[in-house]
Amino acid sequence: MTNLLFQTRKPRRFHHEPIYSDERRERLKELKLRAEHELAEESDSRKASASGLPESGSTYSPRVGHAIHFGTKRRHGTGMGFQWLTVMMAVILLLLFIVILITIL
Repeated sequence: MTNLLFQTRKPRRFHHEPIYSDERRERLKELKLRAEHELAEESDSRKASASGLPESGSTYSPRVGHAIHFGTKRRHGTGMGFQWLTVMMAVILLLLFIVILITIL
């Protein structure tokens, strides 16, 4: 019985599927940008080696965050609602039992 009163529930897992973003399209766009940048670097290095100028450094940096941003998890209430209720019910029942015992004796 005490197991039922004081049992904590496991929180549900958060699962969100983005509505307005297409991950496949984002990956394809990034692959295209990377390929274009690599081709531009190759053509720049060919021009630099042909003209005798030193090769310029790469300024390409891939995007780290895609369309999905994970924020902080919001908690509704204190998380003690059901547990607090069961403890209070147990205390009330215990006090009621004590009062009934006192009135009988």
